Amino acid sequence: MIYASLKTIHLFSIVVWIGGMAFAHFFLRPAVAQLEAPVRLRLMHDVLGRFFQAVLVSLIAKCVKVVFYKDDPISKQDGLGNADISRYSKQNVQWKRNA
Repeated sequence: MIYASLKTIHLFSIVVWIGGMAFAHFFLRPAVAQLEAPVRLRLMHDVLGRFFQAVLVSLIAKCVKVVFYKDDPISKQDGLGNADISRYSKQNVQWKRNA
């Protein structure tokens, strides 16, 4: 249950990061380009300050997941469903040394 909760928070943090960066780059930056420099600087500072507070929360959630669930079976897969590929790569390196 707690793993699912942390995984959900992690996925939400990815959405916050990518969505926030897309918003800032594609929508906010062109819109504030028409403002005078002091007003633009203040607005960007306030908006990005709030955004990076959310990113900090996301980063803390990711660190909690890594610290408490570094041995979960899902993180040991290689993306193809093969678990614990480090064992295979160690055998491969040892075979190349003997050859």
